[in-house]
Amino acid sequence: MTATHFGTEIDAQLAAPLRAEHVRQREGGRGMSLSYVEGHYVIRRLNDIFGFGGWESAIEKLEDLPADAKGRPQCRAIVTLRAGSWACSDVGYGGGDHEKACKEAVTDALKRCARNLGDGFGLALYEKPDEDGKRSRVVDAPREAPPAEGGADAATTGEAKKPRAKSAKAQEADEKAEELRAFVARAITTQDLERAKAGLQANEALLRAYPTKEESHWRSLVKAYRERLEAVGSNKDGG
Repeated sequence: MTATHFGTEIDAQLAAPLRAEHVRQREGGRGMSLSYVEGHYVIRRLNDIFGFGGWESAIEKLEDLPADAKGRPQCRAIVTLRAGSWACSDVGYGGGDHEKACKEAVTDALKRCARNLGDGFGLALYEKPDEDGKRSRVVDAPREAPPAEGGADAATTGEAKKPRAKSAKAQEADEKAEELRAFVARAITTQDLERAKAGLQANEALLRAYPTKEESHWRSLVKAYRERLEAVGSNKDGG
């Protein structure tokens, strides 16, 4: 497996840590608790980062194994995951009734392939937890620092500050802007210039309709994506 750079936008998403809200627990051998991420989360994250049709998986081999001690069927699968020029193959195992065992084996193999794409795909869970059960690359959802209220006097007197909740309108704007940001990034990555232009126009319209304190941040993103779009368009026309 050779080193692959997907581009600044995708590389940044792959470098992100794993959010604790996506981690699940199950009982393992000897009563130990095992941490894992679910298959649908991995598939959704692949779609979010690489776009629909921007990645693919193939079952290279699916075979039955001897039944376990309780007589239940077991399966083993070899799956290859591809995203652009990057590819990885790995093996997975499953058990239960035969259909369940096959599905589990394929999903397990897919997750094992995906972990090579970074902490956000479950790689972070292979780090041994510290004494408090924490892992350095598993993080809680970020919390927005509440703005100071009451000016300098409140800050210096140490009075408790009440957090200011976002309005429903501001939350809607932030969520929509995030969706559009990901949409435009994928469209530019796949050189779908018309969709990228439409996404940029929608993003700019959103900022006019829903001004928030994050407006300058999204405007800078729109500007950066427009510059990338123009560069991609120029290269495409020149080719």
